[in-house]
Amino acid sequence: MNRLLKIARMFSRRPRMFLELIRLLPRSRKNRRRLLFGSLAVLLVGSVVAEFMLPPRDLPWHALAIDDRAGFSTDLKLAAIGIGPASWCDRLIGRSEVLETTALDPHDGEGGCGWSTAVHLDSSNGVTLSGRPPYAMRCPLAAGAHIWLTSVDYRAREILGTGLTRIHHAGTFACRRMYNRSRGPMSEHAYANAWDVTGFELADGRVVSVQKHWNANGPLRTFLRAARDDACKIFRVVLGPDYNEAHHDHLHVDMGGGLRCR
Repeated sequence: MNRLLKIARMFSRRPRMFLELIRLLPRSRKNRRRLLFGSLAVLLVGSVVAEFMLPPRDLPWHALAIDDRAGFSTDLKLAAIGIGPASWCDRLIGRSEVLETTALDPHDGEGGCGWSTAVHLDSSNGVTLSGRPPYAMRCPLAAGAHIWLTSVDYRAREILGTGLTRIHHAGTFACRRMYNRSRGPMSEHAYANAWDVTGFELADGRVVSVQKHWNANGPLRTFLRAARDDACKIFRVVLGPDYNEAHHDHLHVDMGGGLRCR
């Protein structure tokens, strides 16, 4: 069942593959009807089986649980909330019992930079951010960050035997173009819609660094890749050291319009 969910997410991220399958459909109207009813039957049976075998976080027809770990359909649920009214996301994070945020005033910067509504993430399950606040996050990014940190804390306990206490990062908002170029598209950072994470501080005092430990041997490497994989279930774009040299020391996550997991 997990494999089927991965295939479904693959097609959702690569619509061209779905269009290629459509071209292979039978041309006969009778055969198309048979295929349609057969597909609906398989979908119905699969949905019933999935309802009993998988947790709600993996099923797209269940509401997003803000305090749960990432599932196979978390990114789709967050994307739906992101395109809806701002009140949807506000109510979502308001339902959390362990997420603390501070609302920020609107910011209208030069060149369209800024935000109309954003929050600072004060703590997530007791995990705080390094540096001097505030770090502006649009609501869907903050919700995704909270779900991700819940997942990463679970991975840390599972792989490293201890939980998270602090996130080391390089910030969220920066009014600039991608890669600080003078021309080209604006970065999602320009809209408080991206976050660059450089490391994870653990309860035993260790700091797992993306730059130092991404290619290390052993559990630290396993943990970082698990954190990246969980991020890909949540954010629209996830870029790390495997993507290019510009991301050799951090994991970039954003809720923009792209679809990429590297």
